Amino acid sequence: MWLLLLQRSCLAASAPPGGDVVPAAAASAGGPAVRQRIAYVTNTWWPKVDGAAITVMGHARYFSEHGHDVLVVRPSYPDDSPVWERAVEAGMASDPVPPSPTLQFLSYRMVGNRGGGFEPEMDASDLSRVEKGLTAWEPNI
Repeated sequence: MWLLLLQRSCLAASAPPGGDVVPAAAASAGGPAVRQRIAYVTNTWWPKVDGAAITVMGHARYFSEHGHDVLVVRPSYPDDSPVWERAVEAGMASDPVPPSPTLQFLSYRMVGNRGGGFEPEMDASDLSRVEKGLTAWEPNI
């Protein structure tokens, strides 16, 4: 059974204390000048190691290094899973969300409340804009 967990991304970069402005180094690298709060929803995360988990970590690290706050909504693993045991040993903090037989979208208010006030800056009516943006997004790799 899968549970969704909320976990703030604790990455190498430190965000400016209490400010909304991205550090000068990040802004000069072509990044935005305003800090964003980014919620990243994924079906895989550490300590499971696969292509998706590595990609999610890379995206979360990139956003964090550019001064943005990142919240990762991720699955948990069964208590007897070796993957879950490694997560517990690593000291991962998480907040379980009620289980669901299928992966469903959580309301953004629930994510905000469970995520310690990590409220998105959009509402549900913006989702079609997000889908169009993701479809048109071409990473510069």
